[in-house]
Amino acid sequence: MMTPRMPLITQMVLVLTFCCSMMAAGADSGGYLLSQYGQETDIGANLRVEMIGQRLARAAGLRDVHFTVFRSGTLNAMAFPDGHVYVTSGMALNASDAELAFVLGHEMTHVKQHHSVEQAVNTALGTLAVGAVAGVATQQARYARLGAALSAGVLFGAFSRRDENRADRYGIHFMAQAGYDPLHALNAMQTLINLYGDGPAVKPLIGLYADHPPSRQRKARMVDTVTALRAHPDPVLPAPIMIEIGMDDTGTHDRAWLPSYCALQLVRHGAGNVWPRPTPGTILSGVRPGDTPVLWPTTPDYLITLTVRQTPAGGATALNPEEGTAVEAILRWTQSATRRTGVITAVAQTHRRIPHFIDEEIDVHPVLADRRSPNAEGSLEAISIRRVTQAFTELILAGEPVRHATVLPISLDTRGLRPNDYVIISRHKQPIAEVRVVKIDSPHHFTGAVLWGTDTWGHGAHLAPQTE
Repeated sequence: MMTPRMPLITQMVLVLTFCCSMMAAGADSGGYLLSQYGQETDIGANLRVEMIGQRLARAAGLRDVHFTVFRSGTLNAMAFPDGHVYVTSGMALNASDAELAFVLGHEMTHVKQHHSVEQAVNTALGTLAVGAVAGVATQQARYARLGAALSAGVLFGAFSRRDENRADRYGIHFMAQAGYDPLHALNAMQTLINLYGDGPAVKPLIGLYADHPPSRQRKARMVDTVTALRAHPDPVLPAPIMIEIGMDDTGTHDRAWLPSYCALQLVRHGAGNVWPRPTPGTILSGVRPGDTPVLWPTTPDYLITLTVRQTPAGGATALNPEEGTAVEAILRWTQSATRRTGVITAVAQTHRRIPHFIDEEIDVHPVLADRRSPNAEGSLEAISIRRVTQAFTELILAGEPVRHATVLPISLDTRGLRPNDYVIISRHKQPIAEVRVVKIDSPHHFTGAVLWGTDTWGHGAHLAPQTE
């Protein structure tokens, strides 16, 4: 009996689905999660994941790792083919720092070992091959289901058991190198067993839709790894730069979320080299001092005080609603060891009159908005804070004074530009510096002061006005 062939149109649909799915795998696959669950708006949850995640990324030798927290009460985390790591709010808010370090270290392994991409390709090719060889289905509905399975397999392909065991092992090493006690990895796995029992979990602690080995089997292997690691410890990363954050009470913006947002930006720019903590009397949501690794110093390396206030827009000498709205962030810093001090300022402004601060303090959204919705990330306060923290992080990571006040002439179409507007310098579509407009010299030239980034950009850089 001849095996019925798959119709040509169906083959074409499957190939097209495969191609589209592979392209989707290279894009932000986590967009599906955000569309289904929504992004977690609690800055504290995002701050915890960034602080610990960037530290683990540094231990894993990874750069440009991006973390996103989405709303779900489950204990879960996953790495996607695009290298983004997604964490549930249940995990971000309820796990201890050390347990979260193991979970994120586990996901760092998937990113570092390219498990996501490999598994996406294997799942897609395997599904396509099965459909082509078997070819026994004659109903269009079956072919449709095959196409759907192909798409789901590429976007949410399960990691192999070998990959999961390897991720457990390396995750333990990464958390130990970051300064956390590897014994807490066993606590995390025991939580998985308590919640879901033994065997491959439908909704496991780590890895959405993953075909994990039985949990008790994983824990037994992890015990061997932890025992060996405690007998022969890995070198621990140098302690991060401790930054104590305080708010200037005389500022015109007494917003509870400002210090936490400042901390979040310092951590993102610091890429695992920075660890914030609050000054006495300052609330810094997301930071749990009791969970800080004991190997880290308790004396801060830098003390900073943040002031956020309304300021005249367009370089005016007084507030003028017709000129638009402007907010200035002032970051005053002191280096504890040398008592060296400095001040960094940045202004964010608009060309039209809008409220210069948001009224909602409880539900602050940590994602840059489309300017239609009032939220923290899209507010002028947040934009100015991002600028001063970028400049300050560059300064402390350089380990020496950075000439942020460098003034230089720049050629650019100046129509629409005003004093205190900002211009982004980019190379290969990546920002490499930011310049504040000091003076408009002519229709095609202005004098600018470098806020962060090098003042010598060389070939391949181009200028783009920063829009608010």
